[in-house]
Amino acid sequence: MYGGMRLACAIALVVLAGCAEETPRSQLREGQPVAAPFVEIVCTEGGDTRLWTPVVEVQSDGVHLDVENRTGEQASIDGFPLDVGEGRQKAVVKTPPGRMKVACNPFSQHRGSKKPVKYDLELVDPEDHWVSTELECETDEVVTTTSYAPEPIGDGDPAVAVGEIVKGLRPDDVVEPAGYLQAPVPAVRIVRDSKVVSVIGMAETEDGLGIEGTSTCGSARLRW
Repeated sequence: MYGGMRLACAIALVVLAGCAEETPRSQLREGQPVAAPFVEIVCTEGGDTRLWTPVVEVQSDGVHLDVENRTGEQASIDGFPLDVGEGRQKAVVKTPPGRMKVACNPFSQHRGSKKPVKYDLELVDPEDHWVSTELECETDEVVTTTSYAPEPIGDGDPAVAVGEIVKGLRPDDVVEPAGYLQAPVPAVRIVRDSKVVSVIGMAETEDGLGIEGTSTCGSARLRW
């Protein structure tokens, strides 16, 4: 009798296990999606977007992406500074945490009237990897510069290299890394009286570190 009951229970468990739903990519924990470690996007043959990871946790060196491009041509990933060729590609970008919208945008559609459908993506930072690059200006005046071919300014520590060329620094100004500190070349910020007054985007060049662009509070009177 007891053997029959054990057999019946075993059969019931097998049936229940077989009826269980497959665990989705984004499981729910206390009503919130579990953050994935990377952004997973598929660009379909028709140029549509499949975003499998609506909530992603940023890493110490930036936002990790895994993109599969099936469009048959190059495509931009709107929302990120990224263009991808055909096939699968992994990348790391310096996009800050926050809410954004992303979409696949094939090159052939860039100038057309058809606009890609964008999907919500949230980048979360529970480990505080991101060091703020938001300016805290006394006025709305902001001076920006952009360089598409950064000129080398030196090697080694980006903060030290910037500190050696910027003019108008005060003795108590702090020049320090910002953004994702474990990125190959982190950004640099200048802090004055506990407020961020300048942010410098950095990049690797063939001859060393280079400045991609700057954003500076006009009242800081900093010069390059």
